[in-house]
Amino acid sequence: HRPLSGEPPRLAFPPSRMEAIKPHERKMQPLSLPSKMVPLKWMRTSVFVYELNPNAGGEPMVFLHGLGDEADTWRHVTPHLGDRRLILMDLPGFGRSDKPADAEYHVGFFTGCTLEMMDSLGIDKAILVGHSLGAQIVQWIALTHPDRVTRLCLLGGGLLHPERKLMDRIAVSLLQTPGVGEWIYNGLRKDPKAAYDSLRACYGNLDALPEQDKAFLLKRVQQRVWSDGQRDAFLKTLRCVSRWLPKRQDGLLRKLNGIKCPVAVACGEVDGVYQPEIAQEMAKMMPTAKFHSIAKCGHNIQQEDPTGVARVLLSCAVTKSGKGQMV
Repeated sequence: HRPLSGEPPRLAFPPSRMEAIKPHERKMQPLSLPSKMVPLKWMRTSVFVYELNPNAGGEPMVFLHGLGDEADTWRHVTPHLGDRRLILMDLPGFGRSDKPADAEYHVGFFTGCTLEMMDSLGIDKAILVGHSLGAQIVQWIALTHPDRVTRLCLLGGGLLHPERKLMDRIAVSLLQTPGVGEWIYNGLRKDPKAAYDSLRACYGNLDALPEQDKAFLLKRVQQRVWSDGQRDAFLKTLRCVSRWLPKRQDGLLRKLNGIKCPVAVACGEVDGVYQPEIAQEMAKMMPTAKFHSIAKCGHNIQQEDPTGVARVLLSCAVTKSGKGQMV
């Protein structure tokens, strides 16, 4: 994106730090948080979850990440949410969750897995928080299983189809092409810098992140590209959702207008993946929604401004209603 006025110039990530990870580092490990695998009957698979404050009262929060990400994306948000019960799941196919080769990675599949995970943990209903692909999933749950949702937080995504620039459409089209997408994905294994630079489109300014976060992402993106299972799940999801989402646009206004629970819609001010004007338009379709613009952030607002995102989540947790407002 074009730097905002007053932003410091971008600095190149130190070349000496662009080292390839060792083979024994390629398996993704959990953070030092309470975690477990939750078995699901559907597809005979298991999902990885962090469960924080399991005995806390009040409405639990369930978090779903975006395409190609994992539950660790919320690591800087959760410390600002108090003692609430928090469930952070790696979607099937990603992170440390199982990666069933015969699954069809569409929104309906992820919806079923999410609801069964909630059932397994004894969660009847919850505040659902989703980022990007996760936002599509939780909004779909709100439409198809409204009794499971008390409040809805949509970050950088939703069911309203975003507009893509020509070069972005070409890039997505290449990844959707069988054989070509796999070749592109595998090519990142040989070039840690290219793998790291592939993240730039998801940040307002990747270079402005703390050094510790940049080092974390350099290792994490390599762990993702070295996983054959995650590669296959990523490309299957991209291909399935790219066909599924356009078919859901007819009658979407009427459907979204029927969502009755409080809704927060948040988007980065310079998000090039899910444009702020699309997010704001979607918020206006839901009578109880409030729109929040996160200043100077790109797509991954939960990483660039975790305190700002936490404020949005907490405000939604106590809000009764709104009307397409902008905060």
